[in-house]
Amino acid sequence: MPVESSLYTWDEHLKIGIQELDEQHRQLVEKMNDMSRCIGEGKGASQLKEILDFISNYSKEHFRTEEGYMERYDYPNLHEQQEHHRGFKKDIKEVMNRVEDEGFTEDIAEKINEYIIRWFLRHLRYEDQKFGEFLKKKQR
Repeated sequence: MPVESSLYTWDEHLKIGIQELDEQHRQLVEKMNDMSRCIGEGKGASQLKEILDFISNYSKEHFRTEEGYMERYDYPNLHEQQEHHRGFKKDIKEVMNRVEDEGFTEDIAEKINEYIIRWFLRHLRYEDQKFGEFLKKKQR
């Protein structure tokens, strides 16, 4: 399948400076790697659904926690972040429904790669890093 099969490495550059959020981000990166491996190895719909279920549930918890910190620190881009998070939850639900209805297909693999894995990694590298920079400036 023409899905990006490279694995993603958690490193210090991805930390935003709140241990709880950094640990949640690290766990989500690990699950994105599990999903990437599952797709690359053609493991099938049941294993993929299990990973998607975990990511869906865990990301909801993570987004609540992250938005709570953003509220606490009066982060000016909170509403933008909430919109991003709502979009991700909608996309993952749509993909999960398709896996349930259609099984594991190449089209679904591409959607997972683009709308779940790549979205999360871009969001972590750019949007969440903005929050980290905001916190660093606020602590000075």
